[in-house]
Amino acid sequence: MAYRAGLRLFILIILLTGLWASPLPADTLRLVYPKAPVSLDPHQWPLDPAAEPIIMTVYGRLMGLKDGQGQLDTSESLAHTIRVSDDDLIYTIRLREGVTFADGKLVNSEAALFTFDRLMATEAGKTLFPHLRGFNIIGDFTFSLVLERPWPPFMASLALPQASLISPGLGDKTADFLQDHSLGSGRFMVESLTKEAATLVLKPDLPSRPKLDRVEFYYASDPNDRLALFTQKEAHLLVEPPYEGLPSDRVLIDAPTWETRFLAFNVNNPYLATLGAREALSALVRAAYAGAKFKPRGPFPLGLFTGPLEPSDLGENRAREIIAALGPPKVPLTLVYPSDTAWARADAEKIAAALYDKGIPVNLTPLIGQAGRAIMETGAYDLYLGSRAPVIPSPEMWLGQFLEAKGAGSGNLANFRSSGAEEIIQGFRASLPKDQRERKVGDLAALAEKEAPYAFLYQAGVRFLADRRLAAQKTHPMWPEVWPILSVNLNPLKPAKPVKVEPKEEVREFNELVAEPYE
Repeated sequence: MAYRAGLRLFILIILLTGLWASPLPADTLRLVYPKAPVSLDPHQWPLDPAAEPIIMTVYGRLMGLKDGQGQLDTSESLAHTIRVSDDDLIYTIRLREGVTFADGKLVNSEAALFTFDRLMATEAGKTLFPHLRGFNIIGDFTFSLVLERPWPPFMASLALPQASLISPGLGDKTADFLQDHSLGSGRFMVESLTKEAATLVLKPDLPSRPKLDRVEFYYASDPNDRLALFTQKEAHLLVEPPYEGLPSDRVLIDAPTWETRFLAFNVNNPYLATLGAREALSALVRAAYAGAKFKPRGPFPLGLFTGPLEPSDLGENRAREIIAALGPPKVPLTLVYPSDTAWARADAEKIAAALYDKGIPVNLTPLIGQAGRAIMETGAYDLYLGSRAPVIPSPEMWLGQFLEAKGAGSGNLANFRSSGAEEIIQGFRASLPKDQRERKVGDLAALAEKEAPYAFLYQAGVRFLADRRLAAQKTHPMWPEVWPILSVNLNPLKPAKPVKVEPKEEVREFNELVAEPYE
């Protein structure tokens, strides 16, 4: 009995002095998110945003995107090569060989056929791949996807989470298996999913091991509850932390998203049909957002298009001169805004104040219920304050939604029509050389700037509280809460060594990506 009592006392002393406490393992990443996913099926429509961080990790796709950019990238994709026919109708894809799904089955042409058969039977497939009509198996690891008409965003659509390849082994599972399991080809697979937590573990047959063995997600809707979880679990990342009570040894990260806030000028209004009025109002509104943290480059969210585009700057003085010459509108302009979002009312009031200060009266109208739907259906507004993110990471599709005439009333909220814009949009081809495609995108952006049917104000952001070892990581602005898990390194930080920098006469910038091959 004395021995046992002594042992208990020894254990208690160790616990109290912290000698038995072990640091968080360097191979386990812990993340705290606001909401648990309802389903992990990548072919659900609409896709559960809370599921994206897991789906994008455990599944592979035929195409990838460079971190923080809209540029297509195959360094981490399942496709080794993709060749587009001259008529833009046939995409011939050769897969990387030796890649397997979580159940051990090979990623091959049969698996791709299984995936697209399943996808095209869903609303997700019909919505995101509207012109896909055929699938031809050419070899064990080569197949072609056939479109009924040219559709330039198709290549970019292959990078979407809904384009994730799924193992044919799903046919042996229950109908709801993918709700809380995974059958993807990513390096991780789902071990468990509940309303409180989810766990990912490495696939057993990887040829080489990444830096992490395990990823744990924890969920809490209240920001303060998330902070408590973050501390309790010794987590590495907290999504959307509260504004107070944050630990000083962690880093706050503000990351831009591609969700862009904009103001549409309804050109059906005679006052706004005048180009000078649109230019002047756009300049005045943009000036009110000069201090925004994330500003679009011309009509594009940061990173969606890499061309040398900057928004035109008419200047406040010139804008005032134009407004003075035109005079104010005969009746106040009606600015409508969505009533179900917290940011919209504040932004609407800010815009109205900026214009009123320059002699342009504005009436604010929230879009509520049937009355709001009637306003949008009849176009009974002058200014529309909205928010939009790319459905597909394609610069031509992004601008096409704003400028294509057939999108009037839904996509084209300015009711803007331009034969020049239509000609450029119809001239896009995926088979065009990159420089020609970028030139067309640039021409369309220049037209949007010149005609000024929209004022692109700022981009929304997402905030993280992070371990210092994650501070240099960047999320992709289309899926801002999808943390780049494969590039995380949780080894202890080394003290920085002072670096002597010699002055240089010339500084050159390089935009080269050296990526590791898919393993």
